[in-house]
Amino acid sequence: MLTLEKVSKYYQSDDNVTQALKNISLTFKLGEFVAITGESGSGKTTLLNVVSGLDSYEDGSMRIADDETSAYDQSDWEEYRKRYVSFVFQNYNLIDAFTVYENIEMALILNHPNRSDRKEKILELINKVGLKDSAYQKASKLSGGQKQRVAIARALAKDAPILVADEPTGNLDQATAKSIVQLMRALSHDKLVIFVTHEYDLVKDVATRRVRLFDGEIVEDKTMQSFEEKPYEETPLKTLRLSEKFKLALKNLKSTPRKTLFTGLISLFIVAVFASSYGSYVQQSNVSNATFHPLFENLHESRLVVTKQDASLFTSSELNGLANEPGVEAVIAFDPVMDIYGLIDNRSTGFNQGFNDANQFILGSENRLSEGRMPLDDREIVLYEDYGYQIGDVVTVNLSPLGYRYFEGGVEAANTVDMVVVGFHNESNNFQYFAYVDDSFLTSDILVNYAYLSVIDWQISYADGPVERVYETRMNTNLEVDEIILSADYYAQLTGVPLESETMIGESITLVLNHPYLEDPEEITVTIADIQRESETDFFIPALQVSDALIKSLGQDTTYQVALLMDGSFSANQLRDDLDAQFIGIYPASYENPFDQIFGVIGNIFQGLTSVILLFIMYFISYLVLKNVIRSQERSTLILRSIGAYKKDLYQTLIMELMVVMMMAFALVIGFLWVNQMGLDWVPNYLQYFTWSNYLVMIVLLLLLALFLGRRFQKKLFTRSVMSALRSA
Repeated sequence: MLTLEKVSKYYQSDDNVTQALKNISLTFKLGEFVAITGESGSGKTTLLNVVSGLDSYEDGSMRIADDETSAYDQSDWEEYRKRYVSFVFQNYNLIDAFTVYENIEMALILNHPNRSDRKEKILELINKVGLKDSAYQKASKLSGGQKQRVAIARALAKDAPILVADEPTGNLDQATAKSIVQLMRALSHDKLVIFVTHEYDLVKDVATRRVRLFDGEIVEDKTMQSFEEKPYEETPLKTLRLSEKFKLALKNLKSTPRKTLFTGLISLFIVAVFASSYGSYVQQSNVSNATFHPLFENLHESRLVVTKQDASLFTSSELNGLANEPGVEAVIAFDPVMDIYGLIDNRSTGFNQGFNDANQFILGSENRLSEGRMPLDDREIVLYEDYGYQIGDVVTVNLSPLGYRYFEGGVEAANTVDMVVVGFHNESNNFQYFAYVDDSFLTSDILVNYAYLSVIDWQISYADGPVERVYETRMNTNLEVDEIILSADYYAQLTGVPLESETMIGESITLVLNHPYLEDPEEITVTIADIQRESETDFFIPALQVSDALIKSLGQDTTYQVALLMDGSFSANQLRDDLDAQFIGIYPASYENPFDQIFGVIGNIFQGLTSVILLFIMYFISYLVLKNVIRSQERSTLILRSIGAYKKDLYQTLIMELMVVMMMAFALVIGFLWVNQMGLDWVPNYLQYFTWSNYLVMIVLLLLLALFLGRRFQKKLFTRSVMSALRSA
């Protein structure tokens, strides 16, 4: 069955070359029990390593079942070991992290993966070698003799046609040694048993042949008794299923908890650094630094303005569809209300004390509250924390479409509203103050009317005279729907003469109004209720006063420009880019002039490069650490190779181990970010920036790291013979 012809083996160390085997020629047959004897260093173990395919040979040839092995590559030797050889090592070569049961089980998993009576077979072998009471004890806790028995049971479990034993009874008591010899003699009726021993007397009664070595050469080859040669019948090899490899990976992780924990911590570090660096990059890319927009006053990051391509009004179904878009917290059907200012007296002791600060109205964020609660109706307000008010104070809010450019000492009640302070926030203002209100305030009549008033371009015409543009318009709640009040300056412009009498009071005048969403200017006939002299007004420029009822009647259809109040800048930018083609999205907070855009691009590039460099450094450090962690299982991997494991199976199992740990780390980090997003706020809310593609990128990076580590580990262990690698492991 097995023939060696002039086989020589050399070992090289430093500058010395030692010949361990010299022109060995032997033929072994199935059914033999061959005892290999000789002095220490005579080459017995080297011969077994060569015969078992664990070590290479340099000269000569070796044939197994008429198949020449001199041209074998690594995969051929793997198949050779798997198909033909069971080995009992002199130094046991057990996996210390596995139990007795698991060490024996590995031989069955690797070589007979589909065996249905696996458990019964393992327990039977454990009983045969006298370890019934130690079946579930870790191999590292066993004595030398117990380890030797486990190694014998594992070799028997593999059930290969060649059983190679290197001093298998060296650590056993005499009675146990004899029983093991008898067991192997019984097995030799169907197998080839090659038994290396210093104690020939132990096997002389059962050995069919004795081969004695001295200094790497055969000095005796003697037949001791007859035997019945058995024909060799080749059986098909069975490969490990993916499920078996996965179970093996889980077994390895479970058996080495400290290594698994350390690998998990490194994986947590990898995922956390990636998540934070990517999240920080996206966050910085979406930060709003705008302080000016040519069309809009309110530049808060939550405001996304939406209009339609055809300038038509929004339907109810369209508004509902927008409300259901990701990140939308509220839909304000008339966006211009967002540009109305609330002028609020500043009572702080700071620089702004006594000033009426211009505030923009937004819904705000509860996690920005420094004290109090969010508004619950249209008469409650949350102010910036440095205003000098107390919770429960009533603050007078002067409404203005033009902020400081509009004199705040309002003459009519329609310009002001009293609101109760229910909380304070600490949101940075970026040169703007923001007041948190309930969404009912943003849809209230007073704010909608005032906003509609601000978007109309007003003109007046009297008695077929020239049309005059109105530069200032205010609401007056004391007027009827068809009444107006003119300033004396407008009277002079319309009549061409100074105001000397009030002859125009009660007369009709035409108001011509327009805004971008009206197809044609609208003309309305109203009555002049009064003319106001300069001494009676605080207007700096000629003004027109109209009734709030008139504004309300004009602004019934105001859904031509909608405000979507978003949960942040990222979701606002995302939705703006993803809107249907029928919509136009404008994000005022992202406005940049060309000069700012250049610096913005440079900043994003710098931020991106910083993130990439950080990820590279993290990846390199993680690789170095994990490489040392993985090296701790070199010996276990080599032992599995020696008992029949394929290179690809071990590689795939290692990748599965790494991926299981890394996916657990991935789940923990994402889970933490999710819980943080629910209200903990221990770290920035990076999760909102992630899409499915980002999750996929993280998973791919982890997979690549696992593949890279596995391949480097594989290259180190699988480019040499098993014994060469074991000696250096």
